[in-house]
Parts: sequence; structure tokens; C-alpha cells
Amino acid sequence: MILRELATRNFRNLESARLELDPDANVFVGSNGQGKTNLLEAIYFVSTTKSFRTNRAVNLFRFDADHLFVEGIIESDGIRKSMSVGLEAASARKRELLINGEKTPLDRYVAELPVIAYSAARLEIIRGAPDERRRFLDRGIASLHPGYIASLTKYHRTVEQRNALLRAVADGEEKESSLDAWDVELATTGAVVAAARAEFAAILSAELTRIVREMDYHVDELEVRYEPSGPYLADRETILSSLDANRDREIGAGFTLRGPHRDDLAFRVHGRDASEVLSSGETKMTVLFLKLARVALYRERVGRKPLFIFDDVDAELDLPVIQRLMTFLRRGVQLFATSAKEEVLSRLSIGPHVTIPVVAGRAGTARTEGRP
Repeated sequence: MILRELATRNFRNLESARLELDPDANVFVGSNGQGKTNLLEAIYFVSTTKSFRTNRAVNLFRFDADHLFVEGIIESDGIRKSMSVGLEAASARKRELLINGEKTPLDRYVAELPVIAYSAARLEIIRGAPDERRRFLDRGIASLHPGYIASLTKYHRTVEQRNALLRAVADGEEKESSLDAWDVELATTGAVVAAARAEFAAILSAELTRIVREMDYHVDELEVRYEPSGPYLADRETILSSLDANRDREIGAGFTLRGPHRDDLAFRVHGRDASEVLSSGETKMTVLFLKLARVALYRERVGRKPLFIFDDVDAELDLPVIQRLMTFLRRGVQLFATSAKEEVLSRLSIGPHVTIPVVAGRAGTARTEGRP
């Protein structure tokens, strides 16, 4: 699937416009603060309905705008269709998702245009809190198995309803036995999520090791390990027994203490916590290799061409490393990248691509590079 056109209205500082895109590679160039990354964010938003920079949808609106709209024209086997996301400022959490003008469920919508994003400024996968690593896991799984979104949503709703019941039991408004049915539901839905995460973490770790070797990078013995919260990889009876043993504590706390909503993904180098061992540059490279591993897994298991978003392509990376990365990416992605240093790009062999200048939120005239 290829993104052929992008249209935005009231998104960040971007001027309302429709932009034609190259099927191979698109590089947005310009000084800092002009809107290069906002264009990448709009592409990610129309593909996933989310941002790779913020969890607060209100930050996506142009100043004083009461709505925003992003539309993409996508193409597969010569057939084009539109997909769009609309958002009202008054209810920023409620998105209107349309494919060819028809409302579409989230799981079907996000399966249309797979996208993987790398931003050097976002290192939370390794350095941040566990919720960032859970999001990384879940997005990777959903790219391979779109139905996983429904399973994850069902689990989180079960946790919310069970938490409400735990508080009601603590207040004497409900009987403790009313938790039995919700424990069964939690065990069932939690096991599905945990199994999917364990499988994805295993194949991701193997692919990451292969890519680090291929890139001839000096950080070796890098281990990725799924760390489940609770025995949700065990059989249902074991999970239920654990819930029963912890029931008094959870009633006292008023919420579910263990489960996939508290899982983590551990990164270790020679057995030590990667966040404490890796330098800033090494952390950025490791996060980038994780993204490349996701690209490789998607191409191998789904057999389609994903979009790859590469923000600030020349940040703290030397030219030989960038060149190897570009060679890897040209094996089957539609690339969208940004750079504030056009002179660096001129020294790279990116292959056929277009360079698009960006000034004050407006994309200029594209220049075709690398084609006769």
C-alpha cells in the first residue's frame, strides 16, 4: 500500500493543502520549527489515528481551531481509495474514521495503511515508564494481527469494570462473590494479551539480534525480554488461583494489582539494564534498530510494503551508519524522512526520491532526485 496524497486542515502549524507524494521516498527539508515533523505526524495520524509525539490530542489542533482533518489517498494494485480522520476540539477523544467516505471501525481502519515511526527525540521505549513499552509491544502486534486491538480493548474494559466492582465491594455495596465472574473474564482476556505479547517479544528479539549484526553495530549481547505481571501465561486455573490469593489486597487497594496492564519489556546489555549502560547515541540507535526489526517482521509475515517515518535522519548519526540504514530501508518501504541539513542528504545514496522544502508550515515545490 502506497500513500499517494496527503491533505490537512487545522493540523499543528500546517497550512491547509494537498500534497502529492513519491511512491519510494520523500524527504522534507527546512530549518527547525518550520513544520517538517508536523507533516510526518500528519501521515502517522491518518494511518493510526494517533500521534508519535504526544498522547494529548488537543496538542494537534492549530491555534484556536475547533476541528482538524487529515486525509490520505492510498493506492494498491492501481486502485485508489481515501482514508481520513476528523476530530472536534470539543470532544478530542472521539475520532471520525472514514474510508471512501464511509464510517469504519478502528481495527479495520488501522489495517489499511501500516506505518512505523522513528523519532530520535522519543527514547521512552528504553528509558521511559513501562506504559511506553507496552504501547510499543501492542502497536507491533496490531500491525501483524489487527484483530489484537479488539482483544486488548476487551481486556482493558474488563479491568475497568472489575476495578469499579472492587471499590464497590470495599464500600459494602456489593458482595465479594460478585467478583467471581469478573475474575474468569479477566483470566480469559488477560491470557490472550499475554500470549500475544510473549510471542511478539520473542520474534522481535531474534530479528533485532540479526539486524544489529547486519549493521555491524558495536552494541552486542542486547537482550529483549517480556516481563509479564502475574501468571497470565499459565493455564486458567493457575491465573484464577492467583486472583483468589490476592483478592483481599485488591479489595483494599480498589484496583487490579497484576495483569497485562502492568506488563513490562526489559532491555539488557550483557545482563545489565540498557537504560543505565547505553549512551544517548547508542540508545537512539537501539530504538532505531527496534523499529527496523518491526519493518522486517511486517514485510516477512504480512508481505506488504509499510510506510516508514524517519524524523531527523541526520541527528547524531555518522554518514556510514545513515548510508547502511538507507540501504536497508530501500528494500521495501515507502520512506518519509526529515532533515535540517540538506548538504548531508546530498552526500548520501538514498535512491530515487523527492525533496520537499518546508517553510512556515507550507510545503514547497518538490524536486525529483535520483531519476533520469
